[in-house]
Amino acid sequence: MLEIWRKTKIGLAIAVATLTCPCHLVLILPLVLSVTAGTSIGTVISRSPLVFILLSLALFLGSLFLTFRWLSGKKDRITSCNRVDVRSVARRPVIQINKLLTGKVNPLRKS
Repeated sequence: MLEIWRKTKIGLAIAVATLTCPCHLVLILPLVLSVTAGTSIGTVISRSPLVFILLSLALFLGSLFLTFRWLSGKKDRITSCNRVDVRSVARRPVIQINKLLTGKVNPLRKS
């Protein structure tokens, strides 16, 4: 199931990167203008196409980054952080303070 989700994410990111590629804007911009004709968003795009071009460039770069990241197989930081045992991390400072108070550890020595 996870492999299907991974392939779907990569496929969607590639599709978005392909559609928002700057070389395809010659075809996409008139298409978007004709679809949104008569609406307020169509008016905004027709008056300032540079904003549309910059937004599509940002979307292209973001989807390209995600595609390569997901293809490299690196784990997300959130999923790797979920595997940390919070109780053991929370006890570490308490154990170190107890060792200092009981004199079992030298605070000047690097551990």
